[in-house]
This record gives sequence, structure tokens and C-alpha cells, in this order.
Amino acid sequence: MVGVPDLLDLDVADTADQVQLYMEYVPEGDISWSQYYLGLSGLCVAIAAGAWFGVPFLASAGWIALTGLFVAAFAVSSIVHQYTSRRNRIGSPGHLKEMERP
Repeated sequence: MVGVPDLLDLDVADTADQVQLYMEYVPEGDISWSQYYLGLSGLCVAIAAGAWFGVPFLASAGWIALTGLFVAAFAVSSIVHQYTSRRNRIGSPGHLKEMERP
């Protein structure tokens, strides 16, 4: 019988960290950051439209308060995005622990 190399035994090349520039790790059941930001943008548009059309609570909030809310939402989201991206960076201590071999 012809010997077949063990296909499950893979070595990662030194340049594997460059792949991270093009890939985003999304755990099963989660959404990607692009989907999250799209949803957050849609929510902000809906709130702004509600204020524009006179929805009682939103219309009384004022544009400066709504703008502050939008900026705060994106700032907090960006901080969390940065934290999770750094944690999932190839070679970092917490990198993809659920995918490691036993």
C-alpha cells in the first residue's frame, strides 16, 4: 500500500499572520462586524427619521442629543471591535481558543 501523509498534521508558515489582513474570524452563531455596523447604521437612520417625522420622544430629544447618542454608539462599538480584533489576532494569547486541538 502506498503511504499517505497525515493530512491533519499541518504547519503554519511564518507568513500566516499576513492572511489575517483579509479574513475575519466569526464564531458560529455570531454576525460579522460589517453586518453589525450595517445594523447599527440602520438603527441610527430609523431614530433620525423618527425624530424628523415627529415621533414624540425622539422629536423632543433634539438633534445634538441624537448626534451624541449616535457618536457614542459608534465609539463604543469601535472600542469593542478593536478589543476583539486584537484578542483574535494570530499569535495573541487568547487567539481562537475554541479551535485549538485537544
